[in-house]
Amino acid sequence: IVAIKVLDSENRGYLSDWAAGVEKVVELFDQGEIRVDAINMSLVSDDTFTGVCDTFLSSLSAACAAAKVRGIAVFAASGNDGSTTQMPSPACYSATVSVGSVLDTAPDQISSFTSRNALTDLLAPGEYITATGRTGTTSTFHGTSQACPHAVAAALILRQVDPLLSPTRI
Repeated sequence: IVAIKVLDSENRGYLSDWAAGVEKVVELFDQGEIRVDAINMSLVSDDTFTGVCDTFLSSLSAACAAAKVRGIAVFAASGNDGSTTQMPSPACYSATVSVGSVLDTAPDQISSFTSRNALTDLLAPGEYITATGRTGTTSTFHGTSQACPHAVAAALILRQVDPLLSPTRI
């Protein structure tokens, strides 16, 4: 696990930092310093789109595409606005796998807050998820940011079985 901090303590950040974070992962991969199989981006922009948004913040889109070309699967949270037509970047990039949320007790029920449209690739448990919090205690949250790491974990298991599995196949 490689952690690249791109958000501040308020969970806000600059899109250029997001691009730099993905570029750093690609750089580490290219240098052979680390094997990277997947990137989790449990973050969303404030801008939403009805279709593919590859031209929005082209540096982040290009970084995600560069990762995918190298065999790194890039996962992005689909957003929590509950829209059935709009999706934020980076989930709307053609190089990312967009992940929405389902109830972990009823996997066939999409969480009402999940932003989704025809670009939604996967659904994973996103409510209610209990995990270790910052202070070492547990915290319970819901959202597509909780669903996205579940999808990444499944991808990593698939990669363990077949290391040559492409991001598209995943």
